[in-house]
Amino acid sequence: MTGEGSDEGEVGFVPFAEAEHTADLALVARGRDLAELALNACRGAIALIGDTRGLTAEVWVRIEAQAPEPERLLVRLVTELLVAWELQGGLPVAVELEPAPEAPETLSGRVGFAHPDDLEERITGLPKAATYHDLRIRPEGDLLTVTLVLDV
Repeated sequence: MTGEGSDEGEVGFVPFAEAEHTADLALVARGRDLAELALNACRGAIALIGDTRGLTAEVWVRIEAQAPEPERLLVRLVTELLVAWELQGGLPVAVELEPAPEAPETLSGRVGFAHPDDLEERITGLPKAATYHDLRIRPEGDLLTVTLVLDV
């Protein structure tokens, strides 16, 4: 699934949307705090990878990232998701993050993978890593917003 995030009614804003980029893939993610922003960036990366409609996670893989700066933490977490995808195969279909108020420089959680029979038809993008290209988390009203570029 590409395009805009589908949880707008639940959260009151579009959590992620595909952004135009000349050579790579890009997405705009939003969240009320860094954890929600990171979750929506991961969901956006999954949407750029492929069509997850109708799929449920069969296998879950742990991911974790640490960094003192929020932007670096975000890049590392999304890259962890992409590395897990490369190692696991299949199609990432879900992501969950666990809050860690005692460790704001750490984000951890898990990514769920499915292995559908029509995998090749479902994959629409092949991102390899999140980049620091023009990366800046900025306030937008009550939300944090970031444009994240993914290398292909």
